Amino acid sequence: MERLIRRYVNNPRASALMEHAQRTLRGQVPALRARVQSMLSRLRLPRDAPVPTSPSSPRSSGPPPRLPLSNGTYPEVEVRAKGIGWKGKLDLLILDDNACEITDFKTGAPNETHKFQARAYAVMWRLDDELNPSERMVDRLVLAYEAQDVDVTPPSASEIDDLGRDLLARRRASEIALTVRPPAARPAVETCRRCGVRQLCDDYWSESTQVTSEDGRFGDIELKITGRHGPTSWDAVVMRAGNLPAQMPALLRVQQPYQFGTGCRVRVLDGAISRDPEDDTIPAFVTLSAVSEVYRVE
Repeated sequence: MERLIRRYVNNPRASALMEHAQRTLRGQVPALRARVQSMLSRLRLPRDAPVPTSPSSPRSSGPPPRLPLSNGTYPEVEVRAKGIGWKGKLDLLILDDNACEITDFKTGAPNETHKFQARAYAVMWRLDDELNPSERMVDRLVLAYEAQDVDVTPPSASEIDDLGRDLLARRRASEIALTVRPPAARPAVETCRRCGVRQLCDDYWSESTQVTSEDGRFGDIELKITGRHGPTSWDAVVMRAGNLPAQMPALLRVQQPYQFGTGCRVRVLDGAISRDPEDDTIPAFVTLSAVSEVYRVE
């Protein structure tokens, strides 16, 4: 947590949030500990399989050599399928005489894309000619969630060929997309939630993809200022929000002496939102909290 926080010490957007972020992260430690214990308690490691260690012989600086893997338990193994230009990191790889198992730990809710990811890992492992020169197949794929393990059917040899061609086509399509200037935006709530520049993205604000908390109490909202209401409040109308209708009246309440001109648009990230769910003519209250940000749109 300290390493993570240090990355943002010199970020002006994060300075006001550092104390809040530290308290929030520390408060999650008990839940994180219980989650890790729940996941690891279900692991069944081979009784006699050795845990590989780093070689004791000295070697030159640089990355360690990628040698064929023998029987053992390997965490965080990077696999590289050079033929199709893909690589990935296996959370846990277990090899013994009778099985080859990949476990991928997931912190979120089950999702169909997780199954595709697990099968893609099986392809990359099979095609890694350095760690797996014998082209050993995966016997078991496991998605380890907090409350349960989900088995995914490993791809057969013919399915690996088909998946390999699919992954190659995806890579080529991605390379073509990366040459487009400016790059195309693909707004989606889950993707945009973690974007640090969504306040600047017109595509994000032109779609109904504004981030909103599950309970609807916080979210992103674009407002048009219609006048001053008080020393720290402004009358406005909703231009775009994930959980509010357009043109709904709103009252923007701030904690700092912002100056907005009548008719200007502002984009609020993570604002506290309250409204009367039965009457859209009553203004929604948008309050800037300690974690909110506001940007004027010229």
